[in-house]
Amino acid sequence: MSDGAVKFVTDSIEAGNSSNRCVNWWGKAWKNNIPGDRSPFGLWGALGTRAAKEVIEEEI
Repeated sequence: MSDGAVKFVTDSIEAGNSSNRCVNWWGKAWKNNIPGDRSPFGLWGALGTRAAKEVIEEEI
């Protein structure tokens, strides 16, 4: 079911620091970015993360 609300994503979506390192599965090179952690790429990264169970607290 839906309520019929329409939301628009703007071009100014917060993407964090683009020089942050990616999340990896082996956890050796970048110990700060392990699977299941918050995305290092801000709201944009949180929207594109699969199964990380991140909560998006910002209104889009």
